[in-house]
Amino acid sequence: MIRCTPVADTSRDLAVVPFAAVIQPGEVVNIECVDCVGGQIKNDDSADDVRDADLSCAHFLSGPFEIPGTEPGDILAVEIQDVQPFAERPWGFCAIFDKRNGGGFLDEEYPQAAKGEREVEVEVDRRKRMPLTEGGGGGG
Repeated sequence: MIRCTPVADTSRDLAVVPFAAVIQPGEVVNIECVDCVGGQIKNDDSADDVRDADLSCAHFLSGPFEIPGTEPGDILAVEIQDVQPFAERPWGFCAIFDKRNGGGFLDEEYPQAAKGEREVEVEVDRRKRMPLTEGGGGGG
């Protein structure tokens, strides 16, 4: 198994991001994915951490990965076998980032920081399949 720790990407130009690892066709890997701000948000009732988040290092990437024998534009079949939260962070959040700190596409409607968090319980239904699509290569 390959352990790949996500890194912040500030360029947004994925063509210049170096490969995080090489994954052979058919290989099983463990990929760690952190939240979009790299763990800056706490599991509490205050939205101050969302308001004060450093958004200059947002958009953490888990990858990209080199798959030998593939070329840009190829469609790959990926089977997600399991999804689990980090043992030390068994919770997730949704947030509205403060307009004064970068905001979001609804910052006129919701200008102040807010968040909701909850414990994560994961069940994987192995009967479900993700459709193959061309495009950015995201899975979320």
